[in-house]
Amino acid sequence: MSVDRFITITAFARLCGASAKTLRLYDRVGLFRPAFVRGHTRYRFYAEEQLAQFARIKALRDCGASLADIAAAMATRRTSREQASLLRSLRAAQLGAIDEARRSLAWLDAQLDCAGDAAPFAATITRSAALRVASFRITLRNYAEIDAHESALRLAVTPVDGRVRGVLWHRCADRGVIESEPFAETGPTEGALPGFERTTLPAAIVARAFSSFEDDEAEDTHVGLSRWIHARGFEPAGARREIYRGRLLEIQQPIRGG
Repeated sequence: MSVDRFITITAFARLCGASAKTLRLYDRVGLFRPAFVRGHTRYRFYAEEQLAQFARIKALRDCGASLADIAAAMATRRTSREQASLLRSLRAAQLGAIDEARRSLAWLDAQLDCAGDAAPFAATITRSAALRVASFRITLRNYAEIDAHESALRLAVTPVDGRVRGVLWHRCADRGVIESEPFAETGPTEGALPGFERTTLPAAIVARAFSSFEDDEAEDTHVGLSRWIHARGFEPAGARREIYRGRLLEIQQPIRGG
């Protein structure tokens, strides 16, 4: 076949505002094929008439559609209902991205207000899996009392590599009373543990930050995490968790909203 009426991949990429690398990727995944491929060299050539098809792909891609969604949209003629469903899902994704950007901007503004005071605070959002645990809830007169209760839990539940240990803080001193719940992850065949409740720590979406075990740094991290959550428009959704990660303290706050 003569290639005189076709243009090279470089020329087509320039016309459609993409890169040759993107065109090669779309060809490999079967999304957008060249009009002609020279057999012995495998050079790709395109027809100018393909610009309209590529523009449709690019428009969907710019709206956040996945390659799989675009392939499905391009493969067959969709009904108006199917097309509207795709557009609604893309719209929802873009609104979510806008909300996330607003939360990020709010936090950056807060960091800029105190940029000279300390290093930037680092927090992230993750999903914490459900855990089967042994625990007991107690009221404390001061935070130092937690040590003795955690020692009792360590004696009752044999430490196993990879299992999680920590404390739930239901209420802290600033609320007039300290309520804590030391816990340790248990296995499915763990025996009876008199004096301890066997329960499941539920899965949750959490904001988390890390600290050393030094009291002042841990307290600063708790305060920083609360500010971070507020600045990004989230709300606490349950007891705050402290989880022991070797020499690090991971502080988790289940959240909702935002």
